[in-house]
Amino acid sequence: MESLLEILVPIFAAIAGAMAGRATFPSLSFPRRRLPNNFVIVINGANSVGKSTYALMLQRRFSNIEKVSLDWIRQGMRDNDSESVINTASFNPLPKMGVQEHFIKQCQILMSAVSNVVNRLNYRKSAIVIDGVNLIPSLFPRARFTSGSKFIFITLYIENFNPHVQRIESRENQDIERLLNKIDRIREVQNLIVQDYQRLEASLEI
Repeated sequence: MESLLEILVPIFAAIAGAMAGRATFPSLSFPRRRLPNNFVIVINGANSVGKSTYALMLQRRFSNIEKVSLDWIRQGMRDNDSESVINTASFNPLPKMGVQEHFIKQCQILMSAVSNVVNRLNYRKSAIVIDGVNLIPSLFPRARFTSGSKFIFITLYIENFNPHVQRIESRENQDIERLLNKIDRIREVQNLIVQDYQRLEASLEI
């Protein structure tokens, strides 16, 4: 009988290959699987690195996954306070705030809402894939998740500048110019995300 790791690794690798243009994912001959209901796959990364694409592909491979976007959660939390960090993009800090301070503050505020959504879906016996910029792994141990939840963290990033610009230019919405104008700040956020993931890796090695 296959272990869960033996099931997941080829699927993750196939999705990565499809996103890199080395394969066409719909043609891959994986049967649809079921994940244990207490599994939560967390996909994070800066703007335009492929988080939603990866999440959708995972949803197609597993029959019992509920997909959650952090953008939906943020939209539900937004209010009319222009000074709220929730009302601005992760790369667009409020006055007198640097990118790092702004980003971390957003992550902290959103985590309580993320735990509420995940716990509700776990109660419904669903596995979950959730994607978003602000899902940094180091904050998850401090949040109040249902006992027994098992998390898999996937951090997506684009190492070089020019491919990241090309990825933004390939978007099919009206954000392209705004994102290109802020590409340096987006890359700064990406560095913060990668550094957080690297700290997680280091803690797992101890």
